[in-house]
Amino acid sequence: MRERQEIQEVSRERRITAAVRRLFLPVLSGIFFSLAFPSVDAGYLAWIALVPLLVSIANSSPRESFVLGYLSGFLGFAIILSWMRLFGIVPWLLLAAYLGLYIGAFAGLYRWLAGGRPIVRSVWLVPLVWTALEYVRSIGVFGFPWALLGVSQHAAIPVLQVARISGVYGISFLIALVNAALAAVVLTRRPAALIAPGLLVAAVAAWGLGAMPAPAQGSLRVATLQPNVPPPLKFDPHAASNNLALLRNLVGQAASAPTDLIIMPETALPSDIFGGRGLLPMLGAWARSARSTLIATSLEHGRSNIAVAVAPSGAAVDRYDKVRLVAFAESGIQPGLGHSPMSTPLGPLGVAICFESIFPEVSRDLVRDGAEVVVVITNDAWSDGTAGPLQHARFAPLRAVETGRWVIQASNSGLSEIVDPSGRIAASLPVGEPGVLRGRVTLLRTSTPYARWGDWFAQLMVVGAIAATLLRRDDLAAEVRRKEFRAAVVACLLPLLAAGSLLAIRSPWWSWVATLLGFVGIFALGRIGSPAGGAQMAWRGLVAATVLGAALVAALWTVVVIAFRANEIPMDITVPEWGWGLALRQLLIAAAIELWLRGQAFPALVSWKGVPVAIGATTLIGMVVQVGLPAEAIAWAMVTGLGFGLIRSRTRSALGLIVPHALGNVLIAFLTVVR
Repeated sequence: MRERQEIQEVSRERRITAAVRRLFLPVLSGIFFSLAFPSVDAGYLAWIALVPLLVSIANSSPRESFVLGYLSGFLGFAIILSWMRLFGIVPWLLLAAYLGLYIGAFAGLYRWLAGGRPIVRSVWLVPLVWTALEYVRSIGVFGFPWALLGVSQHAAIPVLQVARISGVYGISFLIALVNAALAAVVLTRRPAALIAPGLLVAAVAAWGLGAMPAPAQGSLRVATLQPNVPPPLKFDPHAASNNLALLRNLVGQAASAPTDLIIMPETALPSDIFGGRGLLPMLGAWARSARSTLIATSLEHGRSNIAVAVAPSGAAVDRYDKVRLVAFAESGIQPGLGHSPMSTPLGPLGVAICFESIFPEVSRDLVRDGAEVVVVITNDAWSDGTAGPLQHARFAPLRAVETGRWVIQASNSGLSEIVDPSGRIAASLPVGEPGVLRGRVTLLRTSTPYARWGDWFAQLMVVGAIAATLLRRDDLAAEVRRKEFRAAVVACLLPLLAAGSLLAIRSPWWSWVATLLGFVGIFALGRIGSPAGGAQMAWRGLVAATVLGAALVAALWTVVVIAFRANEIPMDITVPEWGWGLALRQLLIAAAIELWLRGQAFPALVSWKGVPVAIGATTLIGMVVQVGLPAEAIAWAMVTGLGFGLIRSRTRSALGLIVPHALGNVLIAFLTVVR
């Protein structure tokens, strides 16, 4: 008996040791991935960051691979985005948890497409899937292309040049390919798998050396202002006169030598530019005195994040309103109508405000519409002392190479810099150092292949990933033949298509709500996810789901309020006049969605693939329903959808989630109604 216990104990210790070893490699990948970006900024680590993860999943099932990939991605993004803790622990972890899903999806999808074959036989699948998912992560209202693999090579100028053709995604492809080849070498102990990828990267680097233009001094004299005003003082009425005096002095410093263009950072002015008490007359006097075109910025009327071009004559000649807004942080800001260059006496200037500069399509749209230089204005002072400003600044070299334009970044507290079309930093002003950054740029009209054709390469990778999925037709056919799969498709998609069609034509709300409720009645056959075991168990589940759901909504709303207050983001919300009719409307909408997703679709998905898939799929569908609404509403649908799914799996009640869902709709409407 004692010997048997000892054997069992040894066996258990071995299993624990094996599990720890298996988890070590994905963790190592996450650490390497994070170190490739600032603050460490060891870009060379990106070329080996995926190797431990790929080795760890070499013989794993797709589901196990997803879990290991998710662990690696969550850890990596949590380290990279550690500066997000300034908004609160919960928002930071939620964002890392969301982005980690893409790394998990990469690992799981890659292993499924590889079909259990060794990595040496599927090396090219790795960059295909990775690049496709990076592109998907970067687009749409929920897009967040932070820490793309290609951005880690901002200082590798020869390799960077491939972005002129493919955008940043081509660089990510090369890095993922090398990682896959190195993993194959580790697994097979044969270097042959590295030959073709190595030759490709060498050829790209050699081409890049010849393709990048020689350093040249431009003809347009520019100056960016870095006032380094602390965020609490930026809009403090008591500090307004001091802030204006600081800006006036910096404009004077910039004008002490001949200067054609002076650029302020984001929302530099403490008051409005336009209107009866606006600062335009004063700005006009500054521009006339400096004999320069002045790019002035403000949070106009507290509602619009704008840049205004003031000519040397003193007249305001054009205006740009920020289009791409930061979810929650800019919930009260009215977005602009489109990314268009500003007309100035110097020529058309493309302006990207803060968050917009991380999206390749923004600068590309500006250049396609005629911008001859790209100006990035930002205020990263709220994240001073962290890696946030440095990570943000690393996008500028990519935007320069992609568009073939000089990029000028003006930041309130740094990093301000001037980048030439090859991605080289021509001049910079460090973080936290007030002053004026001077330099020369050239207004250019030539176009790069990327500026003309856009994200053709990344889109080709998406098509390739879809084609690779369709080639697994035997596995797909086997799934289609399962009655559980067909039931899940009917339960999820048929109501979505019917109600979605009505939403697309902007039909009255009651029509698509009635459609959803009708499908629930037809297909659910009266079963709405209540617990088995009689009326007593059903009531217990309903009460538990209601209490837990309401607690979740209250907790999430508390997190939002605390994050806003901690970062002094004004919660200038408009409270609708809620009457009985409007309350009943919200209850009906919540009932339709919950009885469909958690009542009808959830059990069908559980029967097909289990609880995790049911939670993920119903959450995703709930987000799709919100398409067309602000990003805040989609983010809210994601977080509450995950929470409601967990509650549904424990209580087995969909009815109890109706009231919490309606409560959540009311609360999030407070933030989004101003849009």
